[in-house]
Order: sequence, then C-alpha cells, then structure tokens
Amino acid sequence: WLAISTIVGGLVAGIIVAMGNHFFFSLLNGKRTDLYCQFWITTAKNILPKVVQVAFGMSMGCSLTPAVWYHVGHHLHTLPQLDHLFALSVPLSLLRLIFSRQIIFLLPLVIIEIAIQSLSLLPIFVPGALTIESAAAQSVIAKIPTLDLSSIYPPIAVEMSHFESNFMEPSTLFKEVIQAATTTDVARGWSAPNEICSSALTCSYSFNYSWPRKYNAPALQCTNLPSTAIGDGMNASSGPISIVLYNREHATAEDTGSVYNATFTLDRAVDPIEWLDTWNQTYLYNLTIACIPHFGLENPLALQAGELPPVGSSCVFWNATYSATTEFANNTQSTSAQILSYNSPLSPWDCLLEATCYDSWNNYIVGLTDTLSPDASFAIASHAMAETFVDMFLGNLSFVGFTGAFMENGDTTSALYTPLFSINSTALGFDLTAPAGNLSQGLTNLFTNTTQVAFISLASNLTDPSVPTTPLTLVAMDFTPLFNQYHYIQWKLFLIYGLTVSLVAVAGVYGVWCMQVDVHPRTMNFSEVVAATRHVDVDLALMKDEGTSDVRLQY
Repeated sequence: WLAISTIVGGLVAGIIVAMGNHFFFSLLNGKRTDLYCQFWITTAKNILPKVVQVAFGMSMGCSLTPAVWYHVGHHLHTLPQLDHLFALSVPLSLLRLIFSRQIIFLLPLVIIEIAIQSLSLLPIFVPGALTIESAAAQSVIAKIPTLDLSSIYPPIAVEMSHFESNFMEPSTLFKEVIQAATTTDVARGWSAPNEICSSALTCSYSFNYSWPRKYNAPALQCTNLPSTAIGDGMNASSGPISIVLYNREHATAEDTGSVYNATFTLDRAVDPIEWLDTWNQTYLYNLTIACIPHFGLENPLALQAGELPPVGSSCVFWNATYSATTEFANNTQSTSAQILSYNSPLSPWDCLLEATCYDSWNNYIVGLTDTLSPDASFAIASHAMAETFVDMFLGNLSFVGFTGAFMENGDTTSALYTPLFSINSTALGFDLTAPAGNLSQGLTNLFTNTTQVAFISLASNLTDPSVPTTPLTLVAMDFTPLFNQYHYIQWKLFLIYGLTVSLVAVAGVYGVWCMQVDVHPRTMNFSEVVAATRHVDVDLALMKDEGTSDVRLQY
C-alpha cells in the first residue's frame, strides 16, 4: 500500500501544483510588470514546475520498480540485460535496452524511464507560458474638443469696428494660433485627451470635423499656373489669373527684381452686412503665388538669361469636409488630415442672404442679442482663418547682390519660414521644399494641416467666455499603453502539463497492475536483490568456466 499511495499521491500532488501554476499565471495575465518584483516572479515561475517534476518523478519512479520486477519474473533475461534493467536511470543502459532484441517486451519500461528523464524539461518549458510583452492596443470612447468653427466667439477672434461692427482684421490671439499652426504641426496648449493617453506609448484617434450645419471647415484648392501666366517683364502674363514675378529686362547681378511674389483678393474690411449690395458679393478668396524654386547667390545672371523657370500656383478657399487623425507618441503629438470633399467656394462673408444669418448679425449689431447664429460665427472665423494664412505668404521678395540679402518690397512676407521653403544660408538663397516641388500640393497640404491643428487650439482659447466648458465630442480612440504586461499563453501550459499528466497516469496504472500480478511485490533495496538471487541453480551457473554472458535467468 505504501507504493500505491506514493504512485497516486505523487500524481495528485503534481496535478494540484500544476493547477496552482495555472492560477498563478492567470493572476498575472494582463498585469503591469512594473507593479511586481521580477526576482520573485521569476523564482516562482521556476520553482512551481520543479515541484511538479519532483511529485511526478516520485509517482513514476514507484511505478517503474514493480514493472521491472514484473518483467524479470515473467521473461528470461541474460545477466547483462538484468544489469541494464536494474540501472535504467543510466543513459548508456537505457540505450542498450532500446537497441536490444527484446525491445518489444521492454517497451513499457523504456517509455516510463524516458518519461522520468523528460520531467527535467518542465522547469525549462513551463516558464515560457508566461511572457512579457508590450501592452496591447485598446479602444475606448473619449471626449475631445469639438472641431467646430461656429463655437469660436467672434469678438475674441476678430477686431471689430467700433462704429459699424465691421470685420477689421483677425485678433492678435487668432493670428498667433494660426501662424503657429502654419509653421508647426504641434497644437498650442493641446495635451492628451484623457488620462489613458497621458500614460501611453502611442495614442491615436480618428474623427471628422465637418461643420454640423450648412458649412464645413475652410480648405484650400490650388492649381499650378502655366508659364504664360507668370510675367517676367519681357513676356507679358496672360490668362484669367496672372502674376508678375520679376523684370528680366532690368535684372542685374546687383538687383534681380522679385524672386517671390504673392497677391490675393481677400477684402481686409468687409462692409457691414446690412448693405445688401456688399453682403451679396460673389468673388472668391483667391491667393496667387509665383517664385523661383531654387535661388542662390550664384543665380542672378542665370535669372536674367531666363534659365531659372519660375513656378506658380493659384488657390481658392472652399468650404470642405475633412477627415483628421491625431496621434500622441511619447508625449509628442503628430497630426494629419485629408480633404474628403470640396463643397462650395468661400465667398467674402459666406452667410449670403440667408434670413437667420442676416437677422442674427443685424440683432447683434444693434445690441438686441449677445450672441451670433452658428452661421455668422462660422463665416467670421473662416474669414479670419483664411486672411491670417494669406498674410503668411503675401508680399514680394527681391535679392540685392551687393548686400547679399533679400529685400521686402511692399507687404512683408513670412513665406520662407513655413515648411514650404527652406533658407539656404550658405548660398544666400532659398529652396522650395514642397512635396516633389509641387507648390500647389504643398499649399493645399499646409493649409489642411494648419486647419486641423489650429482647430484644437481655437476651440480651447477662443470660445465664448460665458460658456466655461469647451464643447466636447465623443470619438472612438485607439491607444497603446506605455507599460509592459504579462501575457499568459494558456494553451502552452495545458499542453505541457496535459502530456505529462497523461504519461504519469498511464505509468501509474501499469505499475499498479504489475504489483497486482506479481504476488511478491519488491523494491529496489539491496536486500530484495540478494534474496531474489539466492538459489542453488544460480550459484552453479555463475561457477561455469565458460562465462556467464549466455546465462538466462527468470525470477
């Protein structure tokens, strides 16, 4: 009964510890690694399978002993074979039995011994069922500022005439936000939308920021100007849209004339909307730019010879629908946006003769109401955004050779400080860095990104002070946490322990069966071996002069 108790007890104890191993790994699954001491976790990962190995080893060892005596008592074996049977734990003895002629009869013993030796692999493979990996991406519904120009408070966004409440120019704060958005893709005053993103390695979400009513966000649509539309002083410009860049006829090494020029049709002071003839103007917001794509100190004479062909672009502001994506990685924001559709050109006021828009503006002027309709607010904000963007590019640049500097003619321009250009201080010039040298595509992309980045800052800085809470929108957000976590591969642990338990159980059943068949169960004690070998026939066989290798015994 002691042997049977050891066989069954070892099997049960091993299963209990294996289940404990499973629950331990399940407890750690999905947990952050930085919350636990890795020394103790690693120690437990190695100790648990080692305990299972010892328990199963005891069970299978007790199963092997009666199996060996069973085969010794029921089959004839030579003395060398008996030596190997009683030394199965020795690898060389095990190999000789495997390649012996009686392997068919000894196969159960060989399988049990191989299984016992294989138990040492448990502490090697079991810990691999619990791995450490980066936290998986998750999806949540988060609140972000509503991207809606109609929520921008007009008296803060623009400077108004004190006499007629006319639109005079964008406010200083509005200009600051748009100009910052034009020169960088980092939103002013913007942080991760919630606590999850602030502790994440990467955090991204997608949404549309079309205006919920009649209008969407402003967008820029640009087309390349043909060379005939760019005048150089010797060849007159032609076409419905044209621009004069420089005067080749008078260009010298000391004075090239203009190498960059930008004009536009945007009114700076729109008349009050109660004057319907002004309110109903239909001309478009237009920005026209021409420049030398690559200009430096060595180029003036080449410019005079007409060897530096200019490029140009004609742009029109539209109402459009956008799709935007903002991503946070390592606390750094990157943004991207694309235009889904162009809806209608942006006219000077874009409120047209709609009654609700007109009444809202008229009542606001005469003091009957303190707020504007969303239509009017959107029109003012769109006008201010377009004008501020245009101001970054408006102006004229010429190069003066004897001073080695660019001279601004008329309006100042900040075009060279935008991502579309790069200043080459070595060559005392500049280069067009728009994608593939395409000025039109570069302008469209820049205003798209400017709109997307500026929206976020505008929503939090220029909203109505009487409404303290910034309008929020619910969006589906994907995020990847910053921390690493434990990942429990359950099938791997169950496969390893499942195969092991099956082998131990089969070995136990076979060992108990051998004990039931053999009426005199024996152990591997020396006294048992001595008692089994005490026989007169054995003594006579061992005393033969010709040796004992061919002696076959059965107990």
